[in-house]
Amino acid sequence: MKLLHAAPEARQDDEGAPFDVIIDSPYGSQSIDIEDSSTYSHFVFFAGGMGVTPLRAIARLHNECYFQKARVIHRLRFVWSVSDSESLQALMKIEDDRWISNPRAPYLPDVLLCPRTLNVSTETFLTEIYVTRGLVGSEIELDQQLGKCLLFHCRPDIEQILREMGREAVKQGKMRVAVVVSGPEAMSTEVIATCVMLPREMNLHFDVHTERFAF
Repeated sequence: MKLLHAAPEARQDDEGAPFDVIIDSPYGSQSIDIEDSSTYSHFVFFAGGMGVTPLRAIARLHNECYFQKARVIHRLRFVWSVSDSESLQALMKIEDDRWISNPRAPYLPDVLLCPRTLNVSTETFLTEIYVTRGLVGSEIELDQQLGKCLLFHCRPDIEQILREMGREAVKQGKMRVAVVVSGPEAMSTEVIATCVMLPREMNLHFDVHTERFAF
């Protein structure tokens, strides 16, 4: 709130007037050990809005561990719901072909935008981005970059996504799926409720960690 009050005053007094901004870093630890490859090799990440920020970092780490350290990952599904195309465009602004010269480029967006990344169900990493609102005209521009993972004017079917991942885990002989959710309270509540309900009929566990934002 202090930042919101300070900004108008700075514009009125002097265009170049500086003011200090202090940003608190994340704290705490994850409630499930997603780095334990003997326990988890199947992952589902649900992000909503700015909740993509911590999950983007976690996805990047898993991508690096998989390709550079031979971490055993059978499947990682990244699901992001964003309300408008402007937020998505801001994230996707990268230098052309940066992924070619930087082997440590982040999974989202660099590796995802790489032409060699098909983003199909046979690949280990699969990303789905749901743009729930936004201008129709912006769809054309976004489709040129992200047509392989974009879905417009709809929301993810959380239960269906978890069911599909559960079936894949069982086929691989795994009895646990790691689920991380970061987003609005309604999304977190639905993910948790679904992860409690499904084990009763699927005979495996969905272990959930929730990221929360506080201001």
